[in-house]
Amino acid sequence: SGSATTNAQPATGTQAVNKTVSGTNGGSVSTADEKAGVVLPANVATGNVSMNITPVASSGYGSPTVGYTAVASQVYNFSVTSGGSALSTFSSPVTLTFKYTDSDIAGVDENTLKVYYWDTTKNQWTLIGGTVDKVKNTVTAEVSHFSIYGLFGNGGTTGEAGGGDLIKMACAKNAKISDPCRSVYYLASNGKRYVFPTEKTYYSWYKDFSGVKTITTEKMYTYDIGGNATMRPGTWMIKLTTDPKVYAVEPGGKLRWVESEEVAKKLFGVNWLKKIVDVPDGFFVNYVAKDAVANKLADKHPVGTLVKALGSADIYYVSTDGVKRKVANTSALGANNFRNEFVIETDVSYNTGADITAAEIDLIKTAGK
Repeated sequence: SGSATTNAQPATGTQAVNKTVSGTNGGSVSTADEKAGVVLPANVATGNVSMNITPVASSGYGSPTVGYTAVASQVYNFSVTSGGSALSTFSSPVTLTFKYTDSDIAGVDENTLKVYYWDTTKNQWTLIGGTVDKVKNTVTAEVSHFSIYGLFGNGGTTGEAGGGDLIKMACAKNAKISDPCRSVYYLASNGKRYVFPTEKTYYSWYKDFSGVKTITTEKMYTYDIGGNATMRPGTWMIKLTTDPKVYAVEPGGKLRWVESEEVAKKLFGVNWLKKIVDVPDGFFVNYVAKDAVANKLADKHPVGTLVKALGSADIYYVSTDGVKRKVANTSALGANNFRNEFVIETDVSYNTGADITAAEIDLIKTAGK
């Protein structure tokens, strides 16, 4: 994520634009180069409103995620005032449009273009998304408030890829969905790339594809296939399509049998059935099932589970030997790719270990050694 700035300056060669429109009828405004524009819906205010877009150099802010850069090295401060007071939120969506040239995105994968806004509370970029039109070279996004917004894309290069990165090959502009260039691999520190055998496996580790780095085809072929990634511990349980046994996954792909519905409810909640994913028989060999039954779950969560006490906002990571480690803050949560959707409310008690304050390689290592 980015960091706070106190000295951001207007981007070179750009000017702020200001336009007065009817708050009842709405209106639109764009920068002179049409790189950024906004359409304000009707009935946002009574009387006239003043719409403003101020281009700002992106160098004053960090990148939203590894490998991503601001298109044309600038972001934009959008604002609207009515009667001298800023309108911060809107009941109807406001449409932002960002336009780019081919030279603006040189070295950037066009498929990765996304709109982000600067969260002034957290001092970091937050993903909005948007719709990419490769014919018109635009990205549009609907927002409900004004802030600093920017268009970012993955500009990762061959030289930047290293152990722990997600990698893929560059795609031609009109590449099909089935093209091999779409495949994403985990590059381990042993120099091998690992395959995500199913979509669920990928999404157990990553919420989206924003951190993927694009490398050349020639470079990709220098990384041998090391095997398949397994489901991230603490996310979904798994079962074979041909066997009713349900297993929890621990680090290293180690399996532990969930023997009964009673155990499942106690450890994974009343909706435990929705937390089970079928694994094709051919991929089951990627897991360590040797002692799964003998080492079945009983009264403690499997290692890797995220838990919190009933009514508490504090999130803990279940570690080894009956110890839970507090995830110190949202930065530590994001740095380790932890997600709130996998947090389980529980009354199971644990001893307390050291806080998790930053990224830890043993927690985020997807595969390999």
